[in-house]
Amino acid sequence: MKVIVRVLLTGLLLWTTVQGNAQPGNKYYQALQSFMNKMEKVQFPKPGQHYLMQMSIKMIPKTNLAVYQGKVENKEAEVKMIVGTHQLIYETNQVSIYQDREWLFQVFHPQKLILQKTTPKGVFNQHLAYAKKTTQMQKELFAQSTVTSVKDGMYKGRKIKLITTTLAAQAQKKFRVKTVTYFFDMQKQKLEKQVVKFTNAHPLAGQEIVYLQLNPNYKGYVPTTAKAAVMNSQQRLLPKFRGYSIETNH
Repeated sequence: MKVIVRVLLTGLLLWTTVQGNAQPGNKYYQALQSFMNKMEKVQFPKPGQHYLMQMSIKMIPKTNLAVYQGKVENKEAEVKMIVGTHQLIYETNQVSIYQDREWLFQVFHPQKLILQKTTPKGVFNQHLAYAKKTTQMQKELFAQSTVTSVKDGMYKGRKIKLITTTLAAQAQKKFRVKTVTYFFDMQKQKLEKQVVKFTNAHPLAGQEIVYLQLNPNYKGYVPTTAKAAVMNSQQRLLPKFRGYSIETNH
């Protein structure tokens, strides 16, 4: 489960990267920082609050040979995540996860298999601790970065700024990240996309994340329990899981 949580936090990391040593004379740094400060609160929702993040993630391999040899995966996936103080919902076309403090349901769509488990005691506190640790790491990462390029660009018919930050040599060695480019709409104060270029020490060449929805105060439908996301009140699987088998492991 820890690995899954790391994946879930991938997009959230961006919202906390600009908390390091500020560049007071750089308005683009300040624009990013202002946006991130507003979004950072979604990492730790209050009781009754849910946040929604929907994004497309693309892994960029160094070579097609590396993919062929199985060293890295060349994947593009769309992820939808809803998080509350007692709930975690993660959905892709391959795997979906529904978890609360009582139950964990892992849905493997290609296999039409659902695994039902009890949620380990204290797991949500572990998620929180990992999020805080990751936030601190990202603060350190950006503290050792500098805005090195700002260019005009177009994204979905709108004018944006391509703001690139470059890590210092020692930070590149530690984090295996060379640059991060933010596709930022200055007028809407909205982040559209993030492109990370890794160093040669990383198995991948880079990663692209397109942010489809970022809603820190989501008011849409959220199942009241993890079980309600999978079963009806008669303990039968919901219609969208027709043909799936379920295995229980307490």
